[in-house]
Amino acid sequence: MKNRFLLLSILFFSSCAIDIDGPELLSISPAFGEMVQDRKPIIEVRFDEPIAPATAIDAFSLSEDNGGKISGDVTVSNRTIYFTPDNELNGGSIFRITIATSLEDIHGNKFTTEYYSRFQIGTNSIPPAAIFLNPTNMEHRSNLTNSIVVAFSRAMDTRSARENISLTPQVDGQFIWNTATNILTFVPMKPLSAATHYTFTLKPDLCDTEGVRLGRDSTLYFTTGTNFFQPAVLGIFQYGDFLPYPQRFWTNYYNDGRREDALVICFDQPMDRVLAESAFSITPSVDGYFSWDRQADGTSTYHQLLFHPVTPFSPGINYQATVASSAKGENGLTLTGDYQLHFSVSTNYLVRISTISNIADIMMTNKMITEISAVSNTTFFIKFSTFTNAPMDIVTVQLNISVSRLFGAGNNSFGGAIRGFNWSLGGSMLELEVDSISSSNVYLLTIKGGQDGVKDVSGNWLPESQEVLFRVQ
Repeated sequence: MKNRFLLLSILFFSSCAIDIDGPELLSISPAFGEMVQDRKPIIEVRFDEPIAPATAIDAFSLSEDNGGKISGDVTVSNRTIYFTPDNELNGGSIFRITIATSLEDIHGNKFTTEYYSRFQIGTNSIPPAAIFLNPTNMEHRSNLTNSIVVAFSRAMDTRSARENISLTPQVDGQFIWNTATNILTFVPMKPLSAATHYTFTLKPDLCDTEGVRLGRDSTLYFTTGTNFFQPAVLGIFQYGDFLPYPQRFWTNYYNDGRREDALVICFDQPMDRVLAESAFSITPSVDGYFSWDRQADGTSTYHQLLFHPVTPFSPGINYQATVASSAKGENGLTLTGDYQLHFSVSTNYLVRISTISNIADIMMTNKMITEISAVSNTTFFIKFSTFTNAPMDIVTVQLNISVSRLFGAGNNSFGGAIRGFNWSLGGSMLELEVDSISSSNVYLLTIKGGQDGVKDVSGNWLPESQEVLFRVQ
């Protein structure tokens, strides 16, 4: 009987195990010694069992090396502590994470050994830049075994390359870095296919040695072999857009075009000049002329067709640019189909004011009160500029410029009267004569913008009203 009772007791207690071990730390982020670019990182500490929230809040601390404790919000979710600092951390500084032995699991077992970890906040927030050395963008290469060479603006994290660099169509290859890890050579394991479009892409998560990400795709387009393939339009952008490919290509229904800049139509191979130009059209029709991209020696590769508008594009009109399938490459093959792009011109590129002088030659910023030297009258020189270089409409200017007194006293109830409008520089420079002003008074010069404000003779308007506060010394 005793033996049977003893056996039952052993079975009972063995099935009701008591937790007497303290929590053990499994992972911490940022990791020990890690360089972090986020100035307000979320710190995550994970344990092997649920922990008591009240003890976690007391046991966790973050401090700057040789500095004070960092304030922030500590939260607990089951077996994980999260800490978010109240303010951004100092760039270049080292920070220390401490987990004290006062931490307990939900059964009251204590964390046995105080734990320390360190990480650093980086100082560089500008993404690294990449330049494709060989081949160059949209190059036609006949050698099918050449490597791809990319130069970076600073040392790169070579570990992130394999997951964040791709060649399409896919070709396996070897990544070779120079000693400074700022030049990458991709060596294909087998020759590339002839007459093929290739895209070599550096993905956004490719990062430098400080952990700063590229942030967006950087893409190289090139083709191989002889021209046994139909040409294609890679995209259209406007001359003066200096973003790298392909970010500069406009997406359909682009609405931020400029009035006078040329449209650049990019093809993936040399084109037949006459047939490509005849295949291009814009609706509604805009007068213009063509030119082609030029090399340093003055010759053209006939990859980029430029359309220069003689009559500027008009704001508020939806245009359609079309490259018809009749366009041919130098190999005699046509496009696979029509290429179309819808775009419009931004209303921000209209009339603007370059300067207002006799106000210490300042631009209109923050409406700061500007001191001028005058007794009872003064003269302002207002320089207007437009993308069409058209003169200003004198009537709309006279109706939409005013001077009024905001503060002070004077005999003239108007407190600032415009006496004369005089024009020069082909109708772009206005000499505005103002009288009936008194010292110490504060005046407001207003130039009304919008579609019912000042305009040039082509009907273009100042996007928004401009105001300047001034007073007499």
